[in-house]
Amino acid sequence: MTISAGAAATGVGMRSGAPHVLIVGNGRSGTNWVLEILNAHRETFCRNEIQELTSSPYLEFVSELEKSNGSLNDGLADWWTRAMAHSLTHCGVRDTRFLCRKTFLYRWSFGLGAANWTARPKLRRLVAHVYPPARKEEWLFPAWIGSRDLQRKSKGVLKINDMPAWVFDWIAGNSSAKFIHVVRHPAAQLRSGIDRFFSVLSKSEAAIEEAVYEERLTLLAERYPDVNRRLETISPKTLLEKVYLFWLFNNELLHVAGHALPKGRYFQVIYEELALGYEEVSQRIFDFSGLEVDKELLDRLGMRKQMSVWGKVDTSKERLSSRWHKTVPDELKALVSESLKDSPLNDLWATR
Repeated sequence: MTISAGAAATGVGMRSGAPHVLIVGNGRSGTNWVLEILNAHRETFCRNEIQELTSSPYLEFVSELEKSNGSLNDGLADWWTRAMAHSLTHCGVRDTRFLCRKTFLYRWSFGLGAANWTARPKLRRLVAHVYPPARKEEWLFPAWIGSRDLQRKSKGVLKINDMPAWVFDWIAGNSSAKFIHVVRHPAAQLRSGIDRFFSVLSKSEAAIEEAVYEERLTLLAERYPDVNRRLETISPKTLLEKVYLFWLFNNELLHVAGHALPKGRYFQVIYEELALGYEEVSQRIFDFSGLEVDKELLDRLGMRKQMSVWGKVDTSKERLSSRWHKTVPDELKALVSESLKDSPLNDLWATR
């Protein structure tokens, strides 16, 4: 495979030589929230869920990595370089709107709302009539809404949900990417997933989801003996059991691998702490990402907080992380309690 000069340029998506940031975790864990926080900074270029784009070079990289079983070779490095160079210079149908006038956006395009046409489906369909690239899942950052040169020099932020641990391991060992790992009490996360997603699935949709999570667990078990041993002991049978165990096992692996990385490569955001200490945790997120904080940014974040439910939270960390006991279905409570006993994640909530 031939890598273009643009794809090979190590400066793509890097601010002042600093590596880009990958937000990892699972659905209903707070990854959207962390992406929104970083998107409020003028010097970031944020992408959302590139793993859901069928044409994404990131999926091609994951496919090649799976086929190679993680073996080191120049081909994989090329696939990864191409995936990042593409993702950090393109926009896509899953991206959210710009929350402020970015340093690379023209004043008029943000002021008139033109810069955010990509995040408005109806307007995007209208623009597609005169701008054919918008008919695809992704397109090169439009030069008519901002400077491509400045966009490429901004801090690149990619949110990638459900990144398998073995993909995380390869990226951590073969790139300079920084990771923000968002974790939520797995039972509370499951409860949220049931309310917002799994409870409304049709039988055919649920069957598809179950097959997806069964395959994810199989791939983890093939690569991590301890996961295989625990799966053989538990033998999950339902969709929700498989979802819960993938979220738990995968986050455990990311947690352990992330804390083994050199300082400055991995930052863990605990959902319950973010919910109750929004300003403090946001500051730490910006510090980790190498982004300066000013009054304008703090005011913007304050307004966003008041627009969300978390601007009205009045409880304790202990109560917030233990609500799952009242909300998780009875048939899953035993699994949750038993699986968390020896989990390296359990300490995160033991005193919360």
